[in-house]
Amino acid sequence: LKSCETQDIAMTSYEKLEMATVEPKSAVVVTDTEAVKKEGERDAWGAKTEYMLALIGYAVGIGNIWRFPYLCHRYGGGSFLIPYIIMLFVMGIPMFCLETCLGQLTNKGAPGAFAAMHPWFRGIGYAAMVVDLMCSYYYNSIIMWVLRYFFSSFTFGDLPWAECPLNTTCCVHPDNSTIYYWYFEAVKSSNSINIVGGIDWYLFGCLVAAWVICFLCMCKGKPYLGC
Repeated sequence: LKSCETQDIAMTSYEKLEMATVEPKSAVVVTDTEAVKKEGERDAWGAKTEYMLALIGYAVGIGNIWRFPYLCHRYGGGSFLIPYIIMLFVMGIPMFCLETCLGQLTNKGAPGAFAAMHPWFRGIGYAAMVVDLMCSYYYNSIIMWVLRYFFSSFTFGDLPWAECPLNTTCCVHPDNSTIYYWYFEAVKSSNSINIVGGIDWYLFGCLVAAWVICFLCMCKGKPYLGC
């Protein structure tokens, strides 16, 4: 019996020594107070307020502020609001809620979110990405014009579009000075479509600045948009 107990004690000591000398296969070192981010996990919003502001910025754009009053004036004024409100509640809001809930549920991009419903729907997600890419082109073009006018407004005297030049006869009315500045100074329109002209480096710099601003807002991901 003593020999058996001695053998068990020896085996137990040997096993403890072996377990102590074996190195662990993997170790996770937590260097931050935040939880360790899982591999493949997408970024999350820093706060609910940032998410709500992003939704408002996505839903309320230039089309609502700029083009909507023009369409109301062109297609009947107040009567245009009747079909608009009907389609808003029948199609607009349900589709907006569907896309929002689908993205929150799947926590994926547009192709992966629609593919979660059915693999054949992945093309809808790619189509949405193409539409967003096309929107980014003309939105940055509009920001280019905004920056162009913003930089031109830094002057000690009157604004450049306050009055027409003295050596021109295009302005028959004082209000036409802004139109003159737009066509002949900002756009630099030619007399014929066959005259292409060169690159306006001032506008080119404003366009590059618009894309740089967009990159700086998005390079860190969603958690840093509200910083």
